[in-house]
Amino acid sequence: MPPVPSGTADHPTRLLGENYASCNKKTQLFGGYGLDAIIVLGGSQHVDIECLELTDHGQCTRAGAGYPASEGCSSSYPLSDYASIGIVTSNKTADVTLRNLDIHGLTSRGILGAIGGVFTVDHVRLGFNGMAGWDFDDGNGTASSPDATVNASYLTVEWSGCNEEYPISHSTPAFSCFDQNDAGYGDGVGTSDTPLNFTCDHCVFRYNTQDGFDLLHTSGSLISIKNSSSYGNMGQQWKFGAMKGVVFQNNLTVNNCSRMSAPFPGAPEGYHRYLSLFCRAAGEGIAFRITDSGTYLFQNNSFAGYGTTSYDISCWISCKKATVTYQNNLNIGYKNPADREVPAVFYFDNVPGNPFVTQDHNIYYNMRSCPSGSTQHCSDPKIVRMPVWNGEASLDDIDFHLTASSPARGGGVAPRQLPTDHDGVPLPAGAGYDIGAFHFHP
Repeated sequence: MPPVPSGTADHPTRLLGENYASCNKKTQLFGGYGLDAIIVLGGSQHVDIECLELTDHGQCTRAGAGYPASEGCSSSYPLSDYASIGIVTSNKTADVTLRNLDIHGLTSRGILGAIGGVFTVDHVRLGFNGMAGWDFDDGNGTASSPDATVNASYLTVEWSGCNEEYPISHSTPAFSCFDQNDAGYGDGVGTSDTPLNFTCDHCVFRYNTQDGFDLLHTSGSLISIKNSSSYGNMGQQWKFGAMKGVVFQNNLTVNNCSRMSAPFPGAPEGYHRYLSLFCRAAGEGIAFRITDSGTYLFQNNSFAGYGTTSYDISCWISCKKATVTYQNNLNIGYKNPADREVPAVFYFDNVPGNPFVTQDHNIYYNMRSCPSGSTQHCSDPKIVRMPVWNGEASLDDIDFHLTASSPARGGGVAPRQLPTDHDGVPLPAGAGYDIGAFHFHP
């Protein structure tokens, strides 16, 4: 397909599935026989794409190494029936709406390329794409424009780095997966060094063979992550560079970075046979850079898992000011299956002083240390389901909702511009704020 022609602000070019109004069934566009990209948006502006399924009809892989020739794609005659990328963009692509899309089973990326303006993303799934889910790095170091912005709601990025079986016969159709140790990649969302503002509400990043949400190479931008989840990724669950501002509220994180080393319900036996780089970069749960020119707000989040440390905070250029607000967060540690140690709460890399403007009204349970302060508590949070460790599948059904006897009830302070909890239930007015992403509701 040639590049989609640009529209105007009043009359955008629209590429719509036949049922786009209700979108009860997506129209499938599939690529084959070595197609590079199904939809090309290089330079396209004012474009709406809705109610489509983008995929291919092949099972061969072009990612990774060490697999038998029978599993690989032939890129010369006779060509294998595959497509590499769902959507390609450039740093001139702007004012694009992606709505009700399912982009899966491509040999390379779901979406690839820098962007040049605002992308509105609503109910989009990127799954089982062989190298990455949404990769803003085109391989040439092309930066996105200074005003590049993604406003996403209900974005799901899962099983990046995995080759989808075809025809699909399993509920989790991962035929094979690859990580960086075997010429794979596997970020759910990843970037090069670039500006990129990103807002995510009700997003999910899970079971990617590297990081779940990786904006570590992005700096000077505005990031807002709310009501979202990241779990089961083989690297870090969340990564942020030295931003102008980060707002991280009402999020769920399960740092079980070796989850894909074990069998998975609904997946083919041996789906993980090529994987080895579990808990990449020491298995930290959340890594972010701070700088004097930025502000970082972490409130009402629920975190559980293992790994060397839960939060890796590193200094970028200058860190003489306190810039981090950390309140109403619920943290649960599990022993690392690799060394049987519970995780540290924070690790500070080249941070010369106390980075916290405020650090209060938090719960830390089964962690390596207990931060001091009268409003810092190291007690059992008594959530609805805190599984006893019995192997990598143990945390699959953790439930962070609070029980009636939880010490997190009423233990928090008023969060900043946060009207509801993770479930969308309104928070009380004036007092009685709970700790964690869920407010107690009888």
